[in-house]
Formats: sequence, structure tokens, C-alpha cells
Amino acid sequence: MFQYPTLPLTDPDVIALNQEGIITPEQQQILRFYVPWPFWGCFGWFILVALLLVPFWWPGSEQLPAFMMPLYLLIFGGGAFLTTAMFGWQVWRSVRHRQEIKNGPVVWADGEVVASGGRFEALIPRGRLKSPAYKIALIPGPYRFYYLPRSRFLLSAESLAPVEVTRGEGAAAVIAHPLTPDPSSALPTLMQTFHFNLDDLAQNQAGRLSIRQRFRLLLNMAFYGAIFVVVCFIAGLFVVGRQLNWFPAEATGAELPLLTQLWQIVCLGSLILFAFAWPLWNMGTRLIDFGLGQVHVVSGPIRYDVRSSGRSSTSYYIVQGKEFQVSPSAYYSFIEGLNYHVYYTPRAKEITSLEPAV
Repeated sequence: MFQYPTLPLTDPDVIALNQEGIITPEQQQILRFYVPWPFWGCFGWFILVALLLVPFWWPGSEQLPAFMMPLYLLIFGGGAFLTTAMFGWQVWRSVRHRQEIKNGPVVWADGEVVASGGRFEALIPRGRLKSPAYKIALIPGPYRFYYLPRSRFLLSAESLAPVEVTRGEGAAAVIAHPLTPDPSSALPTLMQTFHFNLDDLAQNQAGRLSIRQRFRLLLNMAFYGAIFVVVCFIAGLFVVGRQLNWFPAEATGAELPLLTQLWQIVCLGSLILFAFAWPLWNMGTRLIDFGLGQVHVVSGPIRYDVRSSGRSSTSYYIVQGKEFQVSPSAYYSFIEGLNYHVYYTPRAKEITSLEPAV
């Protein structure tokens, strides 16, 4: 289980220090996590350049015709030069960023956060600010941003939303308080990532699946049905092949130790059970959800987790202990600390829609 560290963009204490031009130790630690020393980059450069220069230091290269040397210099020497320039630029940028993270300075500019596609962007008159985690977790609206000027890494932001003024009766006192940005403005990013619209959301709020969402369940059932058919087809080919002696003769089970035979049976049985049960389970849960047409809801802040197994990883939203598998792009669509209403199918546990809890 892994969680990406994120900067506390709206923490008042952090903002107060950034206003004085001070970058906090916590901000430095998180930024250094995303801008590490380029050790592996330098190691990769050494290996790649060494391979490109093989024709020049390999003993057989002395026997190359003289007219071939300019071509070798152009291809392999040019490749080594471009590789060195590319890695050198990356090393220089990494060192420069780490120096700025250590020493600052911290500057500010007024701008706004906008929803763009399935994520949020922080815009100032000079351009776009960056996050080392490639995520701006702020509700769309006007802000004063505090950032590092060279790398443009965003450190914190304070809201510049309009001010609501209330006058007391029979008194000249004026009570003013800043309004926070409207959480509902964060809805478009969720709609694009999870493929729902306002009509779907309205149906889910009433506890029902929309027609579009029912049709999507049918498509999902068809997908898992196709997987089940492929598994049955492969299993059928194997059975027919054994009967018709399509496979070469191998050592019989009697020649193997009993413990080895048992282990093979357990492994093969587990594989067959998973191959058949997994698509059937997914088909069955979606069929029940399609028939009932019900939608459940859970409310609370979203926690994003990534779980790795070998070379693959799976992303999850976790809300009040309930887990929902999501695409990796869903990491950019929600805001940490903000409460959400998450609507989902009760059996398959698929998110149908979600909205900020206003």
C-alpha cells in the first residue's frame, strides 16, 4: 500500500511562513522526495554511452575500413553526444531544483485554479504553476499563490474569494469574513474521469441507476463474458488435444514423487478455479446490480492508495473503510480533505458517480 505525499497547500501556519518568504522543513522534505539526486540517471548514462562507444574500443574495430570511420563517428559518436547532453540537462535541472528547494526564495502571485480535463491547474499571469506530484489539489477559484520562481513549484495558496459583509442592526459595526471557494466547482473533473453527467448524478442521488449506467453494466458483463468464452475455448482445446495426442509425450505422473504430484494438482486446480470463477463472479455481480438497479452511497474524505504486485499496480479510493478500484487518472480528480458523496453499485462495488459534499 502506497500513498503519494502531498503538500499542505491551504494550511494557515504554512501560508504564514510562506508569506515571510520561508519554506518549511515539511515542504522541503516532500519536494526532495519528488526531486531526488540523479544517481540512477547518471548510472544509466554511463551504461548507454559505453554501449554506444563499443565500436571504438572493441578490439575488432581496428580492422574497420578507414572510409567507415566517419559514418561510425556520425552514428555512434552523435548518439553518445546526444545522450550525454540529455542526461547532463536532467542532472543540471535536478541540482538546480534541489538548491532552490533548500534556499528559496518564496514569491507570490495572484491567479486562479481552473478545472481542465480530469485535473486542476493553477494559473498566474506568467503562466502555469507546477506540482512535483503533477496534482493541484485545490477547489477552483481565485487564489494568492506562493511558489518557487525558477521551478514554479506551488507551495501554498490562500483563497481570494469575494468578501461577504454583514451590518449589525442599529450599529456601525461591520463583520467581514472570506468565503471559501464553492466545492461544487470541483465536479467537472469527476464527471470526466468517471464518465457520468448531471442526469446520471440526479438518478444516483435518488438511489437508482440511470439508463446509461445500466447499459454500461451490460457492456461490462459482455466483456467478462468474452473472457469466460476464451477460457472455455482454451480449456476445450487442451482437453481435445489430450484425447487426440496433439501434445508430445512427457513423463507420466507415476514417475514423479507424490509430493510433487500433489503440488502440481493444487497449482493447476487453483489456476483453473481462478480462470473460471473470476469472470463468472464479475458477470454475476453486475447482472444482479443491473436487475436491481440500486445505488448505494457512502460519504466522507477520499484516501487514495496504490497497491503493487510484481510489475503491476492497482489504484483504489477508500471512503469510510470501503474500497473502490479506480483508474490511475482518478488520483488527479479529487481533493484531499474534502468530503464527497460516493455513489456505487452494491454488488460489484463500482463507482457510478460522486460529488463534493457541499
